[in-house]
Amino acid sequence: MEYMDGGTFKDLILNPAKFAKLDDSKCFDLMDQFTAGLAAIHEVGVIHRDLKPENMIVDFDFSKLKLIDVGIAVDLDPRYARKDERGEVKRVFTTNAGTQMWQPPELRELKSKHGGYSITSDIYGCGLVIQFVVRRKLPYTRVADWANN
Repeated sequence: MEYMDGGTFKDLILNPAKFAKLDDSKCFDLMDQFTAGLAAIHEVGVIHRDLKPENMIVDFDFSKLKLIDVGIAVDLDPRYARKDERGEVKRVFTTNAGTQMWQPPELRELKSKHGGYSITSDIYGCGLVIQFVVRRKLPYTRVADWANN
């Protein structure tokens, strides 16, 4: 991967001086790159599990965006996956991973009947990232706020 010297996506959005350089066209292009990158890893059966603006980096002129920190990403290997009653393939874990405030509600209780990571877990994280871009505000500021939603 090439060197990306623009910092994290979170820094770009929350820094007024940097954000002023980000017009709507560039912002939409970065979101296209984000969703295309996410679609690419899902195509090969990988779940990122920690989507958040801190795990997205940009180059100096904000024309390229890359997903990073795939240390807890997993594949949906059928040996470890199961289908829930809706037919969705999920990977069941005994421990929670990722950043709590960026996780979907079903991961709060891993042993619930809908518990487990799936591609939809990443889709939820994607939605929170897009919400963050639009509002320029974190979706939750405290774990207690996250836990009560």
